[in-house]
Amino acid sequence: MHSIDFSIVDTSLLPKHWEAEAAAAEHRLKELCINKAELEVWHYPIFPFVLGLAIDESDLLISFPSWDFKTGRIGDWKNEYRHYIKNDSTEHHFKIFKNWAHQPRQTLDFRI
Repeated sequence: MHSIDFSIVDTSLLPKHWEAEAAAAEHRLKELCINKAELEVWHYPIFPFVLGLAIDESDLLISFPSWDFKTGRIGDWKNEYRHYIKNDSTEHHFKIFKNWAHQPRQTLDFRI
């Protein structure tokens, strides 16, 4: 899982409730994965281009934030996550996620 490092990023550009929601989601995933699955939680210090969760190398939940021209911030409406199963026609989404997930300055903060 990759998430925003709220201690570094300019939070004035983000919807106010994102920090609490991200912390709650991390906590729930950690508890769900204990003794059941591996989990890595990475934090990145840059503007979020991709929001997503990769499951193994075969499944991907991914969303792309929208920009709100009225507020000058990331759009504060429901992000639609799409589920992709890896195949020839979805490979591009997996490549985007993997490239984004391996950008510099991200830190691994938790591993089960």
